[in-house]
Amino acid sequence: MNRFFVVWILLSGFFALALASGAIAEEQTTDGWLMKQYNPHTGQWTVEMCDQGMRADNPLTRISIVSAAPKWDVIMYNDETRTYFASPIEQWSDVAKNLKGKDATAITVALDNAPTKIAETKVLGFPVSVYVSDNLKTHGVKKIEFKVAETISPPGPLQRVFSKIYGINSSLVKGTPIAVSYVNETGTRTPVFDTLSIKKGNIPLADLKLPDGYTRCTSDMEVMLDARGHQILAAVMDDSLSAPENLAKLTASSGFGAASVNVGRDLGEDLSMFLPSLAAASLLLLIGAVIQLKRKKPAPAAAMFVVAVGAAALTFFFKGQQEADWKPQYEAGLALYQRGDLDTARKSFFGAALSAKNSKDASEEEYLEILKRLAWCYEEQGYFGKARAVMVLSSKLSPEKAIQLKGAQALAYPTLASMEKFMSAGITAGPIAASKASAHFMEGQLGPDDPGLIPIYALLGQAYSQSGDFADAESSWTKVISIREKTQGPQSVGLANGRAKLADLYVVWAKKQLESGAAAADAAHTVDEAIRGYEDASRIYTKLFGPEFPELSKLAGRISECNALRKKTGA
Repeated sequence: MNRFFVVWILLSGFFALALASGAIAEEQTTDGWLMKQYNPHTGQWTVEMCDQGMRADNPLTRISIVSAAPKWDVIMYNDETRTYFASPIEQWSDVAKNLKGKDATAITVALDNAPTKIAETKVLGFPVSVYVSDNLKTHGVKKIEFKVAETISPPGPLQRVFSKIYGINSSLVKGTPIAVSYVNETGTRTPVFDTLSIKKGNIPLADLKLPDGYTRCTSDMEVMLDARGHQILAAVMDDSLSAPENLAKLTASSGFGAASVNVGRDLGEDLSMFLPSLAAASLLLLIGAVIQLKRKKPAPAAAMFVVAVGAAALTFFFKGQQEADWKPQYEAGLALYQRGDLDTARKSFFGAALSAKNSKDASEEEYLEILKRLAWCYEEQGYFGKARAVMVLSSKLSPEKAIQLKGAQALAYPTLASMEKFMSAGITAGPIAASKASAHFMEGQLGPDDPGLIPIYALLGQAYSQSGDFADAESSWTKVISIREKTQGPQSVGLANGRAKLADLYVVWAKKQLESGAAAADAAHTVDEAIRGYEDASRIYTKLFGPEFPELSKLAGRISECNALRKKTGA
């Protein structure tokens, strides 16, 4: 996810929460304003605001943001991971200015022009002026509508932030925005935030400080990650060539020059390839020595020559066997990958790659194909850094391209865990926006058919389904199915899983169609699609695992439910 996009989401659920009141610096507590506000991307926020500063808390993510006098630095911290990041408030007020073109997600306006005041009303008992600003330079947004409580002015530093973000010229419009919506070229209104409650209250000044014992992060994005997100980020940033397999063996110099990164391999790794041969040679030498000792005669040169020749013959025999083994290992890996046994498949592909790398009968194209499959296994198992190391080989990535891929992985994958948390709370706008941005980043690096896109599109499908956007959910799950069919094959567990998931969506969709009074024929068609999906999944499961596979009984029950649902359509 674009860093500024993430910051913008938080800004829209944070800075616009501010209201000001008098404060007494010497006291441990002071009078201020307490607010609750809802942001469709991040859920509900609670805010404490006074002349001394502001604090915003998101209970769902356990993220807090504080900004206080005298410096007004913005400090974001996470109570779950006990991490924080601090930045000057000027950086936040310049976010909108720094975003340009189609990727801009904040509003950049000509602040010399005043927004148009279109109404005066009351919101939550406060007099409010309603403004429209249509002097926008941002792609995709035609105008911005905002409500301002003009009788309550925030501190100057925060007022300047509002000016930058919402296009409210602080010299022309005074007060605090309490609701903001965007309107696009087609007239669709998108709420940015809305205020749920405002009241006066007592604010502890200690709430405006960073708690003790928190570790500083390198970016605000890291602070927004939960514990699982930090684990994923660590896996992405891991550039080592260590376990689960020693990837240095693959990146050592090989006969496929263009495919090699040529980082070298140590003596122990070289010798490991010939351990069977060395063991056999040592055994022959030991037998020969024992025989000579029993005879109490020194070993003649002829005998030692025979032993040496035998050892050499065994060495070449075992090496030849290793070179010939890459095809069976690769085919075994394909079968295992098709069945979804990623751990064993990964080990088979790794062994096949090592053998093919040193085999005369393996072409460069075959070697690279094995590496590609190995990278897919690492990727799907969450070894993102190791997947990238293999991708460098299989796709012959330049150092610059490898860095770009690393950045895309860091933006895409760690946020997925947090997005699932939002969805569990019924918030889908954030997961949808994050997944779409992640898919855009990753497709640009991996292409349209890499399995690394599957978790992103699966989350997008779930979020669209939860929000009732069934057509978009269908497109997302169809994308998952397409990737699975191209990578695992038409008779694979991944394809069966995808078909079953899409069928689940069709069942929910059909029920909604019936509830909404849609045409019976439309609902019946949707049910038929669900039945076909369950039947296809059942056939694949049976072929792969036999008729006793536990998932088959579950699918049979779902097919029965679909048949009963179809009767309700009357079609």
